[in-house]
Amino acid sequence: MARYDSINEILCSLETQSITLGNPVSLPAKLPVVEALWQAAQSVRSQNRFDEAAILCQKLLEFSPSHVPALTMLAALQAAYQQAQTIYDSIESQLESVDLNDLVYRADEADHIYPEHPAKAQVITRLLPRFNRYRQAVIESAASSRCGDNRMALRYIEEAWKANPGSLRIPMMIEMLQERMRISG
Repeated sequence: MARYDSINEILCSLETQSITLGNPVSLPAKLPVVEALWQAAQSVRSQNRFDEAAILCQKLLEFSPSHVPALTMLAALQAAYQQAQTIYDSIESQLESVDLNDLVYRADEADHIYPEHPAKAQVITRLLPRFNRYRQAVIESAASSRCGDNRMALRYIEEAWKANPGSLRIPMMIEMLQERMRISG
């Protein structure tokens, strides 16, 4: 960001310049401001600071409403925001019916699309504890199974299914453990 260390410094500088330059500001006087804003928007965008990039584009468009690169970046940021929102909404609605592994993968995908999305924290807060309970129960089930304790393995895998009711593999594991228990008497 050239001579600025933060978005606030840029915006403060712009407010000072608009007062100094007077209103309305002529196009030649606007060019350094527009260029500084555009460079700053590109810089923060490349650092995955999408919210700041959008603010800078909006501010730039106040000075130059037809600035095509800023309009394009803003549209792309808004599309990315909406795409991530759609994924987060889908995760929320499918929390009880889809395998947690798939939901974690989709949350990661949404994070890559729009890293600062406000829905991220809410989804992760709901998803992560369940995923950890599921993973721990699977680990305990596997350990019990290796020790030959099929009853405990079954109990743990049933706990895993409670945490991850959308899993397609867990019913097969339950069936396998029940069969082992029938065979061993």
